[in-house]
Amino acid sequence: AAAAGSKPHVLILETNPIVVPGGGARTVRDAVESAVKAAGGETVHLRRLPVPEAACIDAACFARVGAAAKATHVMRVDGAYANEGYRIVVELWSAGSGVLAKGDSLRCEVCTVKEMLATARDQVTTLCARQFRKGEAAPPRDTWYRHRRAKPPYLPARW
Repeated sequence: AAAAGSKPHVLILETNPIVVPGGGARTVRDAVESAVKAAGGETVHLRRLPVPEAACIDAACFARVGAAAKATHVMRVDGAYANEGYRIVVELWSAGSGVLAKGDSLRCEVCTVKEMLATARDQVTTLCARQFRKGEAAPPRDTWYRHRRAKPPYLPARW
């Protein structure tokens, strides 16, 4: 994690790069990077990831690439743009613990590329700003069940 007073460092992974008309895949990444910076973070880059970007889809991988990049967080961006509509999934992972800090899904059926980029920028800024203020994320309440491979207790049905 970042030392007190230092900016969070975010590694952005595009597990499914969003290609828009006119070859705008870079514009999506630029929008996400500017949003991270607007929220008070810094983006970090790795010349060579230990695994292909598209293959990094789980907590262990996010922790590994985050450590390699000396990042405090890993942001996974996935989505598609087609027929004037889009779907974007953004997840912010804690690089130190490999815990999903926060995730968001954006969708619009009839939107322009400009609207998609503005919405993505706003959502990523909000997502990062909230997380950066909170600091390290606590694991979700049910996380310990997954780690111990035990079944979660179920409450009896109330009829």
